[in-house]
Amino acid sequence: MPDHAVQRVAACCAAILWWIAGAATAEPRGGDIDGKGVHVVVSAAADGQEFPVAVLKANGESFIVWHDFRAGDRDIYGQRFDASGAPLWQPNGKPLCALDGSQGWPDVADDPNGGGFFVAWGDSRNGSQDIYAQRFSANGEPLWEPTGVPIAVHATGKDDLTIIADGEGGFIAAWEDWRSGDQDIYGQRVASTGKPLWAPNGSPVCTAPAHQYDPMIDLDGTGGCVVTWWDVSSPEWHAMAQRMSPSGERLWGPEGTRISLSAGSQAGPFVVGDGGGGALVFWTDYRDDDGTYSNIDLYGQHVAPDGSRQWGHLGMPISTAPGNQQNAVGASDGKGGAVVSWVDTRDVFDDIYGQHVLHDGSMAWEADGKHVCTAEGRQRDPRIVIDRGTVVVAWHDFRRETDDETQQDIYLQRLDLSGSRLEPGEGIEVRVGADQSSWLRLHARRGVLLAAWMESGTGDSDVHAWIRRVATDAP
Repeated sequence: MPDHAVQRVAACCAAILWWIAGAATAEPRGGDIDGKGVHVVVSAAADGQEFPVAVLKANGESFIVWHDFRAGDRDIYGQRFDASGAPLWQPNGKPLCALDGSQGWPDVADDPNGGGFFVAWGDSRNGSQDIYAQRFSANGEPLWEPTGVPIAVHATGKDDLTIIADGEGGFIAAWEDWRSGDQDIYGQRVASTGKPLWAPNGSPVCTAPAHQYDPMIDLDGTGGCVVTWWDVSSPEWHAMAQRMSPSGERLWGPEGTRISLSAGSQAGPFVVGDGGGGALVFWTDYRDDDGTYSNIDLYGQHVAPDGSRQWGHLGMPISTAPGNQQNAVGASDGKGGAVVSWVDTRDVFDDIYGQHVLHDGSMAWEADGKHVCTAEGRQRDPRIVIDRGTVVVAWHDFRRETDDETQQDIYLQRLDLSGSRLEPGEGIEVRVGADQSSWLRLHARRGVLLAAWMESGTGDSDVHAWIRRVATDAP
């Protein structure tokens, strides 16, 4: 029997024994879902689990998906949780795609019509890094071809895959693609039936000379989407955007539109659709930095449905406080604006700040942003969502760090749209006192909060989650 077959048989036997042993062998869930929240060990199987992503359903159930090494190769696994945070599938999760080769780096999107979810992933079954996808029922059963639907299959690499539900029962994907020799941005829209709706192997989003990195995607509110990336075809990096029609046509020219014409580099653009065919884009801006990376600012731009820049050709300053403002993330306020959060070093150490940017470019909170968390130590890598007018921000927190030991925890804060903090002090504990946490993901829906991350100490990585219900009367 081939080695990989032996490994898979062993993994199946181990899963059966674990299932027989039951929840008594697993770490118990702690906390109160209506109070401090419930901590869940999603998977602590042998050999490591990495890079979890999640879907939070309207009924409070959730699906968490990751790539997993328990069978030797990298495979896609998942787990379903009920609204109380109890797992509904076998302990440590069930395999969603475990074929020859490697399946990894998944992303997920909600399936509002089937009760389940979509998964897309990188797949080496053909010898190169291709992209496949699958639609799963609420029970984790595949609804398309058993081995998945090919999204992009050709001899060169693909990377940094991201997907989003398209509002019509399917999803839209974007990724980095090397088919031309340089790194370009491609995309694909997939119907609920599994049929790719754009060009075979994906439609070009940007195939400009040199390299384009880190696609981000959001819906444009009219059936298409807006994709952002940063372009390194010149000594200065540029933040770029492209609007894709529902049928996969590029609407802002073959190379997209520059977000800012300012001198200096722009990096890490994040996009929030404005609901009317355009988008808000936020990025890290180096125009006033002297090359020491000590005066980096945060800027924004409103791009109209025709691709024109609405907040001036140079963009709008969101925060130009002393020090660095970077690693911005944002979420729609539902009114054409967005709430943005970022890492800020105006007080030397990394803190978390935020700003409510209105549709017209005005700022609803104090100049240069409101502090979300300025606790001792460093706070990094924020995540942000908005649920029924409540802003939720979570981050990795180093307030317990010492000279001898790095303590990386997870904290969370809620704010209303006026900027008032709803949780006491410098945020509430999501995960404190554990091994190193990373790859934080955050969701909120109808008063339910879901965070997922991976933990790693001196051994393998495991997948953890936290679920809290802050309201039970959501419509």
